[in-house]
Amino acid sequence: MTSGNNFDKAKGVDSVRKHKIKGLYLFERCSGGILNLKFDSEVLESFYYKCTYPSSRGRFRFGTVLTAFLSVAWLMYFSILQHPSCLIYRIGFSLGVVISLTYFLMSFFDKLFRSRAILISVSHAWISCLLGLLAFTPPEPGATLAFNLSLILQLILITYTMAPLRLWQLLAICGPVSVLQIVLASVRYDRVPGWFILLFFVGHFSVHLIGINLHLMSQVSPLSFTITSRNSV
Repeated sequence: MTSGNNFDKAKGVDSVRKHKIKGLYLFERCSGGILNLKFDSEVLESFYYKCTYPSSRGRFRFGTVLTAFLSVAWLMYFSILQHPSCLIYRIGFSLGVVISLTYFLMSFFDKLFRSRAILISVSHAWISCLLGLLAFTPPEPGATLAFNLSLILQLILITYTMAPLRLWQLLAICGPVSVLQIVLASVRYDRVPGWFILLFFVGHFSVHLIGINLHLMSQVSPLSFTITSRNSV
């Protein structure tokens, strides 16, 4: 066991040295590729997870609160309208408030959240995005397609920036949601002009680019971590 740890430590040191340029250390947590960022060394990866767990949990909590706030704001709006076709919106946003607050409280059970952070984050992201697609269930739209587009884009951006997941996991959630939203917008109601569908595509594509960029930047380790990890190995 000791020899294995020594090998991991030596590998981690060599990996850090390879990325040294004029006294600066490049971000080298990329051995798994851009879709699955990780260190070559299991020791460094484990240490990285321990160091970043509090901030990851904090981002998740902020994401659940933001989703709940978004749901409350739209719930108030559709409650004021008092239109029969808006009932499904009120139900969806009410569920969004309850579910988001439930996940927020769940994150305070540290033992549960630490061991099942990925499962909890994935389930919250999927449920939130699927609730956003409830807008296409009424026989007649209760809001414009522009509103449906903005709602889904907000949820996708929150998922990219707040869910403590790998990039491939985020793409596996947000990608299908975008496809579903574009398809439903195209075929669910009356004929939609081609330029409007193109607008949907451009909107989703742009938000995915922004979300991926923000996610990758959130994975960049601060210099203090690089120095600490170097000293630890």
